Amino acid sequence: PPPSSLSPPPNGTNPWEASNMSGLTTTLSSIVSSLPNAYSSTLWFTSSYMIAMSCVSPLAGRLATLFPPGGMVLFSAVLFAMGALLTAIAPTVGVFLLGRVVLGLGSGGILVLCMILVLELVSEERRGLWIGLVNAGFTGGVSVGAVVFGGLVDVVGWVGVLFSWVFR
Repeated sequence: PPPSSLSPPPNGTNPWEASNMSGLTTTLSSIVSSLPNAYSSTLWFTSSYMIAMSCVSPLAGRLATLFPPGGMVLFSAVLFAMGALLTAIAPTVGVFLLGRVVLGLGSGGILVLCMILVLELVSEERRGLWIGLVNAGFTGGVSVGAVVFGGLVDVVGWVGVLFSWVFR
């Protein structure tokens, strides 16, 4: 049954996940100073995430026709958490970049699948509102991510910020 007018969006993209895109920029100097030979790879810190996110989106849409979208969102969230954990414990730049790719795969899945869930669960007359709310959460997270994580990195360090993505 469709959710009531007061129900939260169904498994939608939350601002914490979306803040990953802009939040990393404020942690770059800390990461570069901590990981050996990281300076030459900083371009890939964000690019690897965005490329993986873009590549997995069509696949996530197709898989949602073969498997239940709710289960696919859960799988994507687990991928996201695994990527965050991998980046947080990364001893080298290569492992860090692998974690960013896994983060992007999970994030791309969540982004596409939450829209599919809205289309499946929300009545046609309320759908525009819910899609708007999901997008507002996503863009809000991207907008404030740099500010929030800039403050957090001063308190808990870049590893703490990345662990916060695991336990979002």
